[in-house]
Amino acid sequence: RFFVSSQHYPFAVEAFSRLVSEINDRQYVLGIRENETVRILDEVSSGNSDLGVIYMCQSTEKFIRHALRVRGITFTPMKSMVPGVYISVNHPFARRKSVRLEEMRDFAFVSFSQDEQASSWFAEEAVVVERQEKVIHISERGTVETVVSLNPNTYAIGTGALVPTIRGQLTSVPILCQEKMLIGWIKSQKAELTPIAQRYLKLLNEAMINC
Repeated sequence: RFFVSSQHYPFAVEAFSRLVSEINDRQYVLGIRENETVRILDEVSSGNSDLGVIYMCQSTEKFIRHALRVRGITFTPMKSMVPGVYISVNHPFARRKSVRLEEMRDFAFVSFSQDEQASSWFAEEAVVVERQEKVIHISERGTVETVVSLNPNTYAIGTGALVPTIRGQLTSVPILCQEKMLIGWIKSQKAELTPIAQRYLKLLNEAMINC
């Protein structure tokens, strides 16, 4: 049995897919949940998920660390990434080396939905355009990728990581900003890392290096 809960990261799914391909046991139960930040923390603290994959940045670190501490969860950093915009390969900025947030105001912002009761500190976007007039809320990563790839007038914000399954449809452009996204994995302080969890973390690290 192994379950991982993650924010909407393609490298987390790629690592899970590679894990599945390696397992030859006669019986197993595996699962990956792409979920809202609060639910990821609760799933890990309750033991429903063995691991979680989240990020923190300078503006949210104090709040996130407090949320982890009260739930008895540890955070292990893996990689620091510059936030980027995900856009269609047909977007006007697709060949840009970088963008400023204010340049994105005329395009529709596709945001990962969070629980209405959750604090804005739990948002998946490290940076967000202020006074955004066009917003599309979506909860599922595949839907975000489809909407953005088919609509050159939209964009999403994330790590900027691209994996083979989405290259060719989407591209990412770094955002000129001071924030960095520190991606890491979380687990309950009471839980021990199982061999399968350790293997997933190795595959996750490889997927992040290659993206």
